[in-house]
Amino acid sequence: MSRLLKLLLFWCRNKLLPPPPPPPSTSIPQPLLLLLLTLLLSLPLLLLVPSLKNKIKQIRGQFNLQLLSNLPPTTDTSRKITSLHTYPLKACQGLNPESINLTPHGLKNDRVLMIVRSASDPTQPKRFFTQRQCGALATIKVEEVPSTSTATKYKLSSSILPRSTPPLQVEYPPPPSPKQPPLTNVVLWDDNLNVIDMGDSAAAFVTNIVNHYEAPTRSSLPPKISFHGSLRLVAFSAEANCRHPNPLYFPSSALTLSGTPPQSALSDGFPILITTTASLRDLNKRIAKKNGATPPPTNPQPISMERIFKDKISKQNPPPPPVMTMDRFRPNIVIENDIPWEEDSWRVIRINGQIFHVVKGCPRCKQSCTDQKTGEVTAEPVETLKTFRCMSDLHPDDVYFGQNVSTTGAGIVSVGDVVEVLVRDERGEGVWDKGTIDAGV
Repeated sequence: MSRLLKLLLFWCRNKLLPPPPPPPSTSIPQPLLLLLLTLLLSLPLLLLVPSLKNKIKQIRGQFNLQLLSNLPPTTDTSRKITSLHTYPLKACQGLNPESINLTPHGLKNDRVLMIVRSASDPTQPKRFFTQRQCGALATIKVEEVPSTSTATKYKLSSSILPRSTPPLQVEYPPPPSPKQPPLTNVVLWDDNLNVIDMGDSAAAFVTNIVNHYEAPTRSSLPPKISFHGSLRLVAFSAEANCRHPNPLYFPSSALTLSGTPPQSALSDGFPILITTTASLRDLNKRIAKKNGATPPPTNPQPISMERIFKDKISKQNPPPPPVMTMDRFRPNIVIENDIPWEEDSWRVIRINGQIFHVVKGCPRCKQSCTDQKTGEVTAEPVETLKTFRCMSDLHPDDVYFGQNVSTTGAGIVSVGDVVEVLVRDERGEGVWDKGTIDAGV
């Protein structure tokens, strides 16, 4: 009887009563588990994406550079290097070698010395000092003199100093000395650089030149420029600095093996500047045409017989229009060619087997209005350039002459070398401004 009752109760509990709820599950749903596993496995790849993209860009760039280097020689040999220029002391007169070595910073020993001035706030680093602030720097002549050491020795002199003033001799790189002070911090545009101070004698020499400065035309300048005790001569330290131009302007094939743009020393922004003779000829023609028609005076004065005689003589022998020489634009490589402004469309050129990328047009400032022998400041050529060479939407006041180039190779370029144009912009347009970097001095 008890056995039958137990069976009945068991049947009622299973059939009539609802089953007890299952115990709560502690397992993760399968879709969520798959999602978590996917994210976990993808995390290393997500972290490596930027470096992988850079690595792919570097590989593609080196491949493209190899393709450019292996292009057969062009049949057009009309463009040749007509002169080479380096400026060991930034903003001063340069050297005109027949051949020059290419280095990781551009041309050898180009803009490795610089004059700096104290900031108005003595707690701030010194700032670079160029012809923009004082045309006297255009009178500083730089000559290379023989040296028995591995360093290059330069002699500095100026036409505005008394003849009894001895020239200054400096070496680059400066010889190591136990008394040499530690590196000093200076500002070049937006870059903070650690440079080597060349000493009190060098500082006194450049200060003396600036204080003797008397330009023939000083309509917009104070009677005297004085920087007593504030000017110093400094030298670039390749070991302590790594200056790269704005990478916005560089294609992958213009980058180094490390994926960065080539370095520059103490140039404003880019390591090498090229100009062409055809563009300079066109500019001088425009200046001559502009000066050919002289507008009448707005306030005419009473005319005397002496004035009539002088006007007659001047009409018979009119003064020649100002002629701009190439040194005003301070190029490194001057190319003889036939077509004005064709360099705007160049993208890749080859010289003596070395690939050069044309990366950006060069905006000109009032420095190009300074005579590079006397320091005289005039309105040209900027006034004429404003009439047809304002190219940038970002900086409409900038006028352009010359092109900045870079190279990742190492070799030699010489006067007479053929310049091969390998790649042109199909639209015939140049690269002007994508950022705020200027170049020139």
